[in-house]
Amino acid sequence: MKHIYLLLGGFAVSFMSFSQVEIQASDINPILGETFTSYKTNPVSVGPTGFGVTWDLSQMVSTTSQISTVVAANTSFPLSNSTTNIDDLSRIYSLNNSSGQFMYGDLEGTTLITYTDPMQMMAFPMTSTLVASDNHVASFSISGLTFNRVGTTSILCNSSGTLITPEGTFTDVLRVRLQMDYVDTYVGGPLTYSVIAYAWYKAGIHKELASVVEITSPQGINSYGQYLETSSLGVKKVDNTVFTVYIMDPIDWTGFYQS
Repeated sequence: MKHIYLLLGGFAVSFMSFSQVEIQASDINPILGETFTSYKTNPVSVGPTGFGVTWDLSQMVSTTSQISTVVAANTSFPLSNSTTNIDDLSRIYSLNNSSGQFMYGDLEGTTLITYTDPMQMMAFPMTSTLVASDNHVASFSISGLTFNRVGTTSILCNSSGTLITPEGTFTDVLRVRLQMDYVDTYVGGPLTYSVIAYAWYKAGIHKELASVVEITSPQGINSYGQYLETSSLGVKKVDNTVFTVYIMDPIDWTGFYQS
């Protein structure tokens, strides 16, 4: 962020300009062996859209904790390159590369969802102008019934700024909006779902700093928040660097730049 001061006719006029935030795959893709602790919370407002904004999610109140561990790929999903274990209750089989993050399998309890066309969860590079979409196809069985899933993921990133969570304040953060719309079809007919998730990312942290999720299903609407414990990762608060530029009145040709 930069503050620009113009001295015009003896009056100072200031405005702010914001540098572009860009996150590459290597900045946030998970690394084998990493462990993360997250806290599920009450749903909160996702805040404003724009550049140089501040999102204050400090009002998130933890209800439960969740531990995620990144381990080697499962050979049953040869196109994946990592497995994320979540509280030893679920598994996500993913391919994370320079172009995006893709889910090839999702084990929830005893139900395994297998994607023949993976679900894209992120696209790279992440910038404040990122727009992407992708289709996915999957199938799974519950109680002897087969479900066939088709859907679309839409990815939009049009905001950057400073994020405040119960863990602290983080600058140069990008907010991404994910929308996953899909239909599960079985002998009883189609079941329609929609998931809208806002997630905040910072380069160097291999998991979202926070997220706010709303799930619309045949059972109704469920909303919640989540934030990452960063103290155990050794992540420190980073303050803004402020630059001030002085441009003198045209009748006075002297001037200086102060950083």
